[in-house]
Amino acid sequence: MIITPFQIIELVADEYKIEPAQITSPNRSALLAEARHASVWLMTKQACLGNGVICQAIGYADHTSCYHAVAKVNGMIECDPEFKKRIERLSSGVAFLEQVSDFDVKDVLGLAEAVAAHRRAVAGLSVNEIRAVGHVLSQCWEILLIAEALISGDFEDEPTREALGGAFLSEMAALRGETKEA
Repeated sequence: MIITPFQIIELVADEYKIEPAQITSPNRSALLAEARHASVWLMTKQACLGNGVICQAIGYADHTSCYHAVAKVNGMIECDPEFKKRIERLSSGVAFLEQVSDFDVKDVLGLAEAVAAHRRAVAGLSVNEIRAVGHVLSQCWEILLIAEALISGDFEDEPTREALGGAFLSEMAALRGETKEA
């Protein structure tokens, strides 16, 4: 799944402790310009989005502003170690979002492993990372509610209910490492 410009803007806003709308505003304060440039750089280098999409998301009039932002960030990475660390954190966040967005509801264990393996682990997740995990977990919750209805008998077709309920219980047992004894 492709990361959207808005997801990157939210990630950058979270890092800079500003509102996402400030990044797309015409305000030229140093902090907002830096956050805007970092957003463009991430959209270009990490998410491989085209200049047209980036210009529309950021509010730039033409694509030369994108080139300027990327060049500015590249220069700052070279000369400012703190800014370089910030860009590395943001790049890690984008990579995490890309990884999590590829998970399907069936990949709950993989999702848990990705969260656990992430450098900040669960305690240090950003707002956007929590949103990404929350989205997948809410889908899992919906499936669990359906499974509960199937198993509890709130299903009109008895053979289908039994087959689906049995398959669900078998899968859950397998996830727990339980095996059927012969």
